[in-house]
Amino acid sequence: MRAVKLVGNARVEVVDVSKPKVKRGWVVVKVGASAICGSDLHAYFAPEGDSFTPGHEVAGEVAEVGEQVARIKPGDRVAINNMVSCGICKFCQQGDWIFCNDVQVIGGDIDGGDAEYVAIPERNCFPLPNDLSFGEGALLGDAVGTPYRAIKALGANGAHIVAVFGLGPVGLGALLILKFLNCEVLAVEVSSYRQKMAKKLGADMVVDPNEKNPVDALKKYTRGEGVDIAIDCAGKDITENQALDCVKKRGKVAFVGENKTAHIRPSDQFIRKELTVIGSWYFNAGEHEELIRLVRRGVKTEEIITHRFSLEKAQEAFSTFVSGESGKVIFVPARNGYCQE
Repeated sequence: MRAVKLVGNARVEVVDVSKPKVKRGWVVVKVGASAICGSDLHAYFAPEGDSFTPGHEVAGEVAEVGEQVARIKPGDRVAINNMVSCGICKFCQQGDWIFCNDVQVIGGDIDGGDAEYVAIPERNCFPLPNDLSFGEGALLGDAVGTPYRAIKALGANGAHIVAVFGLGPVGLGALLILKFLNCEVLAVEVSSYRQKMAKKLGADMVVDPNEKNPVDALKKYTRGEGVDIAIDCAGKDITENQALDCVKKRGKVAFVGENKTAHIRPSDQFIRKELTVIGSWYFNAGEHEELIRLVRRGVKTEEIITHRFSLEKAQEAFSTFVSGESGKVIFVPARNGYCQE
């Protein structure tokens, strides 16, 4: 079968590899859609690349099942939870697979879905209804599940003014969910392409940080008080500080974008403002049905998919994503370039 490999220094190859073999408790899924994520870019830009096939946002159709697989069968449509965990620790029992000490992520620790087929444990396969496309199924994880987890924890509702920093796929997903909840959404983004997307998706104000100070703009919009909630999806020192600075006293902030270090001012930024500040990573396995209902009721995730490529166009797909001139970029099964589901 064909599979994508990130070979280092922003180079991508599509190679022939063996189709994964089914094993006990696992299934092989024929990939229907696999999305590129910002976290894939660590291996994309690394000098040494990565030996694993990328792709951790995946949906498709079950092709084969191994021994002791009892819940699903060949032909079932599934969305894949990318956290392969032990299944027996207290975190796994609670659905918080992300906290398992033995967790592995497909596309990073084991081969992922930027290929024709992917192998995955049965427990990681969640039913995908026929009325949802494979593209929508692939986006249930990072693009919908990740922001939904944060928004749910923050208790955002239609009475709130919410600032979203960074309109990559997760930030765009946050915008969709927040507008579905009737929130007033103020978006901060450097890419002119994604600024236009934000306006089209219903953002009440879009701030270009290259043209004006985001904190000043958000404070002016709220008559000096500050926003109720800020969500940082950019994972930058500057945006995390701006998120803390723009919220009102006793406001709430979520850090969603990955960032190893940041320099903050605890006293001025959140102790004396009595902020609630949370980190949020990935959704709980028990929230899958909630995500399905969100999409069915009007969170139009298809609207943030701007480009579809076959595997053979992988280099162009990654280059498009890196350019910032895209929303979500997905691979779909075809061999002739640009594809539609």
